[in-house]
Amino acid sequence: MKSLLASGQRTFVYKRNEHISDGQLHDLGAVIADKGPGQLLYVSDQVDGEVGDIRKLGENIFVGKIDKFASYSEANTPSRDGWHLVLKRYLAL
Repeated sequence: MKSLLASGQRTFVYKRNEHISDGQLHDLGAVIADKGPGQLLYVSDQVDGEVGDIRKLGENIFVGKIDKFASYSEANTPSRDGWHLVLKRYLAL
């Protein structure tokens, strides 16, 4: 993991059903930046914008909008189209 952080060749995708604050995202981004040039992509259904929108929040922090998350008890039924669109648009940056 340390070598992946140091190389900057990875984006760390963070998803959680409950929203987290921009401050918490900046804290996570700072931890990643301390280890190297890696990036953080936070995916949420509780941010402004259209599904698939990606906004830059910080130097190494991006926020993506998804349509919905499955409940934890149904985690095997994700929004495949939503994830596909978010990741496609992120990779196009």
